[in-house]
Amino acid sequence: MIPVAKPDMGDQEFAQIKEALDTGWIGLGPKVDKFESKFSGQFGYGHVIATNSGTSALDLSIKASDLSGSEILVPPLTWVSTAFVCWYNNYEIGWVDVEPETLNMSPDALQKRITDDTAAVIPVHYGGQPAEIESIVEIAHDHDAVVIEDCAHAVGTTFQDKSIGTIGDIGCFSFQATKPLTTGEGGALVTDDDDIASQAKLMSKLGVDQSTHERSEDEGYSWYYEVKDVGYKYFMHDISAGMGLAQLERLPEMRTRRNEIADAYWDGFEELDWVIPLRDKDHVTHARYNYTVRVATEQRDDIIEHLDEHDVGATVHYMPVYKHPVFEDHDPDVPVTETVWEQILTLPMSSTFTDEEVATVIDAVASYGDDQSINAPEQVSGQPTN
Repeated sequence: MIPVAKPDMGDQEFAQIKEALDTGWIGLGPKVDKFESKFSGQFGYGHVIATNSGTSALDLSIKASDLSGSEILVPPLTWVSTAFVCWYNNYEIGWVDVEPETLNMSPDALQKRITDDTAAVIPVHYGGQPAEIESIVEIAHDHDAVVIEDCAHAVGTTFQDKSIGTIGDIGCFSFQATKPLTTGEGGALVTDDDDIASQAKLMSKLGVDQSTHERSEDEGYSWYYEVKDVGYKYFMHDISAGMGLAQLERLPEMRTRRNEIADAYWDGFEELDWVIPLRDKDHVTHARYNYTVRVATEQRDDIIEHLDEHDVGATVHYMPVYKHPVFEDHDPDVPVTETVWEQILTLPMSSTFTDEEVATVIDAVASYGDDQSINAPEQVSGQPTN
């Protein structure tokens, strides 16, 4: 079975893990500092706080910000963490519709939905392609709302040659197992705001002003520390940070391979008018976290079953978050989301895949149409009424 996603790990990651084990620093230690510094330098972030997950980074971004208002706006096509962090911090969740061709938050829909009660906006860079973040920031800031970029899919990408995570007020990354850069589990908060960075760093370490590692520097060990605020155990550990250091070195080559696979898919599906890949925009770079296409609603699940029979994994990213039982009281006006989510299909994407595996995926998709007539997906347009 060709899986939907597979981490790309090798000798460099194993060497970093072994080094952490050999030194005894397997918790919060020097490799975390090195990872934060390298991540900052490689992409141009003023401050980087490494965390144990992308969810923790998102939660910290809210807790460390001086927000005013009662609601936070998010897109529906995302992982549940994007919405849950609003509830963690006692904010109402507001839903903003997406662009049909990218599945990113629509600036037009945001303009119609945002109010003076909006405390923050969390656009998600879906699948690794940046949203129209400059327009989103302008709209949000006009309403005194903070912009927290959910960069979980989009490590190392750019919008108009600017690093994602630097255009909004805060950026939050995930390094979960299937992400284009993985630390097994992990994340990072990035910002150029000194106050937000200082508060987020303190809170990520249970409010402790100095970690054991920081109290074990050149002048010897000091037992003394102070707890200066209520905090959380959100910090990254050195085993994960070591993996991250190796992944940062290898990220350019892994991205090149992901782009090669995306190009092969594009060419392979060019003659299939019933398969519509998401649109790639010219003014961004793409992390290629996943490769999503649109197909006819009435055939999407049959295609997934067909691919499974051909040992090719496929899935849906995502059922709208508000459709899960925990959000049963939510019924947002998001017409594009309501249509496109039943069309979307995520195909295998990993820098580990061989040309033969990629060809197998393409052939399996194409073979669905061998003996039947297939409809093209319905064209989608429309904006919310409120």
